[in-house]
Amino acid sequence: MADETILVDSGSTDRTCEIARAFGARVYARKLDSLAEQKNYAATFASNEWLLSIDCDEELSPELRSSILAWKHKAPDKTGYDFSRMTNYLGGWIRHSGVIPIIK
Repeated sequence: MADETILVDSGSTDRTCEIARAFGARVYARKLDSLAEQKNYAATFASNEWLLSIDCDEELSPELRSSILAWKHKAPDKTGYDFSRMTNYLGGWIRHSGVIPIIK
């Protein structure tokens, strides 16, 4: 669903960069000083006006993916969007502790 994929790697020792390139990502290396700076650095390489910034351990639900694909075919009515996230830990969704907004 993405028009381009940009990965900023901060020194992984597994096959992250190789796998990302195999899927068409443009890969850049940069020492991690902060997550915000990594994301801002990645944004400088984007060739599109709109960005969807997610971490490598995150994925979009089928519903969100469909919604974004539909959104891409119309003129945006906002200057930015956000969405709730949930964490899956050891096979279960964390629905407590105040870490994330609760999705109903």
